[in-house]
Amino acid sequence: MELIKYGIKKHPYLSLFSAWFLTFMTFGCFEVGAVLPVNYLSPVVFASAVVIFEYLFMKKKNIDDEKLKKDLIKTIIVVLSAAGYLIITLAVFSVVPHMSGMTGRNSIIPLVFLTIPIIVFSVYLTIRKKWTYYKAVVTLLSFSFVLHLFFLMYSMLIYQYDQGSFYGTEIGHFGYIKYIYTNFSLPQFDPRLKWQYYHPPLNHIICAVFMRIQTAFGVSFLTAAENLTFLPFLYYMNTLIIFHRLSLKTGLEKKYSIYILAVTAFSVGLQFTGG
Repeated sequence: MELIKYGIKKHPYLSLFSAWFLTFMTFGCFEVGAVLPVNYLSPVVFASAVVIFEYLFMKKKNIDDEKLKKDLIKTIIVVLSAAGYLIITLAVFSVVPHMSGMTGRNSIIPLVFLTIPIIVFSVYLTIRKKWTYYKAVVTLLSFSFVLHLFFLMYSMLIYQYDQGSFYGTEIGHFGYIKYIYTNFSLPQFDPRLKWQYYHPPLNHIICAVFMRIQTAFGVSFLTAAENLTFLPFLYYMNTLIIFHRLSLKTGLEKKYSIYILAVTAFSVGLQFTGG
């Protein structure tokens, strides 16, 4: 587990991106209005990658063979347990929508299943009195991650302001994204002539590229559009880390910065795709 501890402390943005990418590869494949196909392969692939990189990391640090063996066994047990638990989550996730009265509410399953381990971990740290500053930060960020994942999956694209349409007149933010997606360029006309096309195009370009990458790998256009919600999800979590680090740069004591992080981490202010 040395690599995970090192990554969280020294490279939090890379650690967050890895968690986001695992989440996207696991849940991003679901078609709109359904939960098939279920991607059971992602947890196994990521678990294998963690074990391999853990081994290479320990070798690079010239850890003695006995310690390396013990750490690898511990890592394998933890990551395989996590992968197995996620697979069970996905299995339940794929069944529940077909149960009476649960259609359209299936995003509650990841929320429940992913929150339980964090709660158990928090209770364990409390009972054993093993709370530290970094464990508190990671726990809060993990809770926030799961909360905003639930919000993303539950609300989909319906709360986007001035969203417009991908089809027909292709106006609004979605139309702007599709224009870039289709033409590989910015509007070749006065952008004031179409609704919302006057906006700075950076986010629309990123969205178009993200959709192109997905469709290149066989993801349907509609699902690729749905998955645009994963981008502001990543932005929001990175913003939390930046905000927390800025609070420390001001000279604020760590114990008070935790309070600020706790308030901001549970603020549901996720905006989707445009603007």
